[in-house]
Amino acid sequence: YLETRRLRDWAVTLGAFVFALFSKEIAVFLPLFLFLIEWSFYEMKPEMGRLARQYVPFLLLLIPFALLNLNVQSHGEFVGQFGFKIGPQMLGNLFPYLAVLTFPWFTEKPTDAIFYAWMAVAVLLYTGIMLYKRSRALLFLGIFAVLNIVPLLGFPLDYYNTRYLYTSMV
Repeated sequence: YLETRRLRDWAVTLGAFVFALFSKEIAVFLPLFLFLIEWSFYEMKPEMGRLARQYVPFLLLLIPFALLNLNVQSHGEFVGQFGFKIGPQMLGNLFPYLAVLTFPWFTEKPTDAIFYAWMAVAVLLYTGIMLYKRSRALLFLGIFAVLNIVPLLGFPLDYYNTRYLYTSMV
């Protein structure tokens, strides 16, 4: 759609979004990723009218999805069993996943301070290169990787598993 700007291609994109929502919850970030792709790689100027026409239908589809998800999650076996909670502990859960994302050859939950020190060096180096090059592509990849980890952060680290990072690592 971003290349052709044809209504048919936009409708196919919207349909793919609906099917993505049915298959994996992480698809809630697809409208944001599409906007970032448009902004980063196609360098489209953000015009409010065009953005509203393109993205409001995506966001409207998220309302029934969010209501359904809230109902399922509040009564779900998986969430009740493992103790999923939204709160400040999510920030603490982010660092072990980022550490493994930085060094994907480790499969265990990082515990040593040196591991986190190397992660800090890698993140600072990545950020420095991104800023020095003024690279929207590196910014996009960083946002994409972190947002794919977000759904995991509500679970206690007792259930830590690196296999959940597959999308971010790709």
